[in-house]
Amino acid sequence: PASYAVKKPRAKPKNPFPNIEMVQSAGGTSAVIRGTRIYVYILIDYLLIGETPETITKEIIPHITLSQVYEAMQYYFVHRAEIDKEREENTEEASRRMLLERLGEEKYREITGG
Repeated sequence: PASYAVKKPRAKPKNPFPNIEMVQSAGGTSAVIRGTRIYVYILIDYLLIGETPETITKEIIPHITLSQVYEAMQYYFVHRAEIDKEREENTEEASRRMLLERLGEEKYREITGG
């Protein structure tokens, strides 16, 4: 009779995203490329408008590496809902709504001229 060895599953790495760190900002906790101020949602925005990882690292943000961009992409696939929420909250329209809510209509018009 044939014998079979059962392989033990490998232990999960403690930190599957070593190039990503969480930072506290005014809007809450955000994922950034470790050691930079580059938010993951910013990289995703570039990719979604058609930039490639190569153009991002060569032309747009040359102080990050391809492996950091690819890891940010992997992070996005795992944490898509959070990153999409962050992308939505960081639009110009969302900023205007927040200002209007905080300042009130009169003060908002005075500051923005609108």
